[in-house]
Amino acid sequence: RSCSYVRTSSTKYSLKPQDLAKKGVHLVNDGVQNKEESYGKFEAGNKLALADFAQRVDAPANWLEETLIPRMEAIMRYTIDAAHARLNPKKRQACFELLGFDFMLDADLRVDLIEINSNPCLETWSCPLLEGLIPKLVDDVLRVGLDQILPPPSKAKLTKRQTEAVEALEAAGHDFTKIFGPSEEHVHFA
Repeated sequence: RSCSYVRTSSTKYSLKPQDLAKKGVHLVNDGVQNKEESYGKFEAGNKLALADFAQRVDAPANWLEETLIPRMEAIMRYTIDAAHARLNPKKRQACFELLGFDFMLDADLRVDLIEINSNPCLETWSCPLLEGLIPKLVDDVLRVGLDQILPPPSKAKLTKRQTEAVEALEAAGHDFTKIFGPSEEHVHFA
């Protein structure tokens, strides 16, 4: 949910015979869109936050929270349930995977799954929206995937050198509470 956004086209959709072969009319992935002359014409990097998209298409009140997001989450749950045995065939206890789910909305704002990427793009260069979303996503994935097996160190068990490193990081303004979470017992950086 924290990393959902909408990719847009900078070329008007068309089913006219002369437009059917034009990739930029039909495909919104960056590999196609960033080659279009009009790339970024309407929004930076041809991407919108979900809330901005809902407003732009004049979606009904609470459509995101009550319709779109629950439907996307249900599709993701069904997909993982259907494929869970193949996702971790060796039954390893300490493993995780980041998947990218691509959805499509029709003219009536109904959502369908297009594909699932096992290697989703984590670039941030194309727009300011991704500069905020992608680092948070990576932090969240690492927190969920690693904290169970590599918990943050206890403050009481730090060596002198580790304490100095923590103090240096704090002085430099690093904030690792988003990774470790707030805690009085464990190291966290203010």
